[in-house]
Amino acid sequence: MFLVMSYRVGQYVFRTKSEYEGALRDQEKIDSLVKEGRSVAAQAKNYKRQIREQKMTFETKLGREFLADLNRQTFTGEDHVTEEILKSPSPKGKVPVEKREKRGFLQQFRLASLLLFGGLLLGCGIYIGQGMLRDYLSYRKALHLQEVIRQAQIEAEEQAQLEAYQKSQKDKEQQEEHDKLESIGVDFSQREMLPGLKQLHDQNPDLVGWLTIPDTKVDYPVMYKTEDNDYYLSHNFDKEKDRNGLLVLDKRCDERAAGNHLLIHGHNMKSGFMFGNLSLYYDKAYYEKHPRIVFKTLYEEKEYDIIAVFLASVSTSSKEEFHYYDYIRMDDWKSFDAYIKEAKSKALYDIPIEASYGDELITLSTCDYSLDEGRLVIVGRRVYGEKD
Repeated sequence: MFLVMSYRVGQYVFRTKSEYEGALRDQEKIDSLVKEGRSVAAQAKNYKRQIREQKMTFETKLGREFLADLNRQTFTGEDHVTEEILKSPSPKGKVPVEKREKRGFLQQFRLASLLLFGGLLLGCGIYIGQGMLRDYLSYRKALHLQEVIRQAQIEAEEQAQLEAYQKSQKDKEQQEEHDKLESIGVDFSQREMLPGLKQLHDQNPDLVGWLTIPDTKVDYPVMYKTEDNDYYLSHNFDKEKDRNGLLVLDKRCDERAAGNHLLIHGHNMKSGFMFGNLSLYYDKAYYEKHPRIVFKTLYEEKEYDIIAVFLASVSTSSKEEFHYYDYIRMDDWKSFDAYIKEAKSKALYDIPIEASYGDELITLSTCDYSLDEGRLVIVGRRVYGEKD
């Protein structure tokens, strides 16, 4: 029979010498902590503070149970506590029931608030994303139409260069014939359409021309619908719903884009589409860099010098407002002069170019939000003879 050696420290029994020595070291640490306190809980708190400050650790169950007992006494001030509290590694692991319930409610409230805020952000993101997608698709359609025009122009220019000499006399005769036909009012449908525009006109017969302001984003088709100015302000070239719309020749103008005054409407889009960049003409320096408008009807290209930029209101409540939109068919010099005089008087800045009866005018109109039912209006006079 073998004799099993054991070591005892107080009520604790240890089987190995190393455990025994560790227990002795733990007992020395415990003895060094013992001081008088005002209460059991106060003593326990004082001991635990010293343990933290001295970075004291225990090696055996003697020390660990002493530390567990301190935890019990810190919370209850009594010698007996529940088994659940005995298992707690530190006082910070246990919170009174009422505090736990309050903390749980706050956590749930914060979680619900975060979920609600996240949902709102997601909804806003989806809404903004849909708007950006619609604008992008509209932009892509506009680019496609622009590319059709550019490609047709390139092909026409190449063909014209190859045949320039042979066609020079013929072009001269055609120009003379054009002037004669226009002066006597011959049907324009009998004339040959410009390259590119014919292809687009075959796709949508509501097309009457193409408007460009060189070196700007304004480069779009112009549509016309009898007795309806609104349709193409909310539809694209393929007649699909589109908040950007297209540029529209006023229904009171000649459907061939002829006559001495053309009024063209377009949306002032924040994205810059359609007439969204016309507001840059508030600044005279911008006008000086972009002083000309190019409008291609189905049969000819016209250029216009900008002669006035002004603001007006289309509100019918005031008879004193300049109703520029009513000056469509100016068949006498009085109405023509009245229009030019009023446009010049309301101009945001002076432009030293005049117009007189017999000139052809173009007016671009878009929304302006600085006035009640406000409009930003740009007036151009056709350039005759050699182009700049």
